[in-house]
Amino acid sequence: MKNNIRTLTIIITLILTTSNLFAQEQILIDKGLAIVVNPPGRRSLAQVDLIENQLVKGTWSEPAVGQTIEGDTSNAKWKEVEVNKEGWFADRSLRGSYIYYKYESPEDKIMLLEGKGYYNVFINGEPRIGNIYGRKDDFAAWEPNFDFSFLPIEIKKGKNEFLFQASYGKIKAILHEVKSSAFFNTKDLTVPDVFKNESFEDFGGLIVVNAQNKTLTNVKIKTITSEGIETTTNVPAIIPVSVRKVRFDFKGTAGSDKNLPLTVQLISDGEILDEAVIKLRCVDKLDAYKQTFVSDIDGSVQYYAVKASTNTDPEDKQALFLSVHGASVEAINQAGSYSNKSWGHIVAPTNRRPYGFNWEDIGRLDALEVLNIAKKKFNIDENRVYLTGHSMGGHGTWHIGANYPDQFAAIGPSAGWISMWSYRYRNRDTEFNDDYKLFTRAAKQSDTYTLATNYAQLGVYIIHGDADSVVSPSQAKSMIRKLETFHKDFDYHFEPGKEHWWDIDTVRPGADCVDWRPLFDFYARHSRSLNRIQKINFTTAAPNIASKNYWVAIEQQEKQFDFSNIDVEFVPNVNLFRVKTDNVKTFSINTKCLGLEEGTKVEFSVNDKVISNSSNGEKIFLKNEEGKWLVKDELESTQKQPQRYGSFKDLFRDNVVFVYGTNGSKEENKMVLVKARYDAEMFWYNGNGSIEVIADKDFDLAKYPNSNILLFGNSDQNSAYQILLNNCPITVTNTEVKINDKAVSGEDLACYFVYPRKGTGKNLVGVIAGTGIEGGKLTYMRPFLKPGASFPDVTVFNSKILTSKENGLSAVGFFGLDWSVENGEFIFD
Repeated sequence: MKNNIRTLTIIITLILTTSNLFAQEQILIDKGLAIVVNPPGRRSLAQVDLIENQLVKGTWSEPAVGQTIEGDTSNAKWKEVEVNKEGWFADRSLRGSYIYYKYESPEDKIMLLEGKGYYNVFINGEPRIGNIYGRKDDFAAWEPNFDFSFLPIEIKKGKNEFLFQASYGKIKAILHEVKSSAFFNTKDLTVPDVFKNESFEDFGGLIVVNAQNKTLTNVKIKTITSEGIETTTNVPAIIPVSVRKVRFDFKGTAGSDKNLPLTVQLISDGEILDEAVIKLRCVDKLDAYKQTFVSDIDGSVQYYAVKASTNTDPEDKQALFLSVHGASVEAINQAGSYSNKSWGHIVAPTNRRPYGFNWEDIGRLDALEVLNIAKKKFNIDENRVYLTGHSMGGHGTWHIGANYPDQFAAIGPSAGWISMWSYRYRNRDTEFNDDYKLFTRAAKQSDTYTLATNYAQLGVYIIHGDADSVVSPSQAKSMIRKLETFHKDFDYHFEPGKEHWWDIDTVRPGADCVDWRPLFDFYARHSRSLNRIQKINFTTAAPNIASKNYWVAIEQQEKQFDFSNIDVEFVPNVNLFRVKTDNVKTFSINTKCLGLEEGTKVEFSVNDKVISNSSNGEKIFLKNEEGKWLVKDELESTQKQPQRYGSFKDLFRDNVVFVYGTNGSKEENKMVLVKARYDAEMFWYNGNGSIEVIADKDFDLAKYPNSNILLFGNSDQNSAYQILLNNCPITVTNTEVKINDKAVSGEDLACYFVYPRKGTGKNLVGVIAGTGIEGGKLTYMRPFLKPGASFPDVTVFNSKILTSKENGLSAVGFFGLDWSVENGEFIFD
């Protein structure tokens, strides 16, 4: 085929969905050109990618068969490719490739792109999220269904270029004509179950597609039950040519059938733009069931699953078993893998998605949100809270248990990998230069082995199939060797001849690899000690990730985002605290938790220096000032502390809001909006998120009193910059990034940084910006939301990161505890 001829396959089908997502005509992308450039797994900042480099620098041109791209690490040629009979580009030789497709349109229009298998796609140079986990057409009933990636895209008259990133070498893409300017995508629902023969008043999450070149506003969702009960919910604004998963409310009464139909209508000015029928599951109270909640991270609707205790006496306190699922497992199926217990509830959070965040970062926050909700919802005995999980959830058990050992009495990882570096990646920072070593420090909370001593106060029971080919038993054995050096209360079981998932007792309900009777007997022998603990040894990588262990907290570090340890013993008869610290600037003791009355005289021996003080209030703070430990009543609110400590990822809690700039040139404004849209859609796809995205001209600070704010665009492009950051030591313009009096100049600079939001004690402002067009486009694909990805307080980089593995960092660092540059730790290239 000639590379400049578009080939189409037209499919005329009857679309069998409860919501008619699109018109019947489809265009299967069936032929194109491919080039293998081996871009990495999109987890690190430095990603040698010669195609993206051309897009950033504006040197991209339509490729031809046989055309070569040469670089330090690649020498590849474009070749013709076409789909198989099932419509897939599917060949292992396409792993790590780009697949190019050209579409000629007779007119400007909006179309709908259905995507499967690819990581991202550049459409006329603009990035859009792909569907990396949707690598097949048909999913079993028990599997998570990834057939929900339908994005509105702008098609211009004439040539339109698509560049798909085929990470695994198998992709499918179909273009659809849209049916209206706004409509539902019912393939990605988050809804609760309802109980049979009971009334309900609840809420769910549903995708609304905005298939027009303007913001969608003043729209409502109406729900109608079969009884005719109507409920109306206002839909928040949705930026042009994008999607947003929004909340919708409903109420009614369930019958005895398995499913309850619910009509949903999208209404604008009294006109029905779209209508669909969804089904709610009707369950018994001892079935595994789903409950929804609104997340504090972004205001999105999430769910957790429950397998309730058979004990229905409301006066009896129950145990809580927090069970975290494996990769490609729904939380409802995780809960369904257990039998009902007579003494506790199984509760399974979602990690935001079946793959989500590996139970790190936002996945970790999701687990903690659900833990707190479950404690309030059920009558829980705080002494009997347990953590378990399988596969990726086994890793989540190791990770969450290491960071929050005071939340659980015992943990039970099954088939769990230990850390990302022990399981898939190597040489985290041993081969890096000093710039990158400082940069990667913000990911140290993922180093489970170093945090393992925190398990000392927990019972630990490890389960693994000894023939597991998915997660090698060597992962469990390596942690056992670690535990043997310090732990006194752990046990393990390797099931002979069994693979990753196994069930040997087919009569008893529940799958044995998770619902293992000896594990629950182990739990029954363990309870949390609460205020009876008098000696604590605690390690953390950063106070904003984990600061507290029972009555002691590491509030600030000497060297930020490096491991800190405190070893403290309380001697009650003399009210003495013996303390040893390593990399601790400030720590606190909660004397009320220990039962000490206000005014009680206490003494501290901190690193062999004695300090006397009276116990006033709940907490006593001790701070190291120039080698001398001093007692403080409180931390200064303007300083770094656990609720606002930094690293760029800390933005993603406290209802983060995206604000994009509109004060640049037409090309700059488009670029900034494209980036904000991409990150919002990435958060939807990876994290089931629903982030509000608004223009700077519409931003009203008073409407978001307790939100973190992420600004897109530099100070020349985004007017909210002056509202929120007029006292910030960092300024990004179209020509330079200035950090205090140090200026880094260039047209290809990109900057990510975070800074305290004025007027609040916990909120942050973040910035993603570039110097002009080239720098702005360089911000597009940086993987700051990926688990294991490291982004410190400030990162400035240039386009060399796309051509050289360890070059391209222009400045990187952490602010001081006072949020200053001069007292921080920075490296400039």
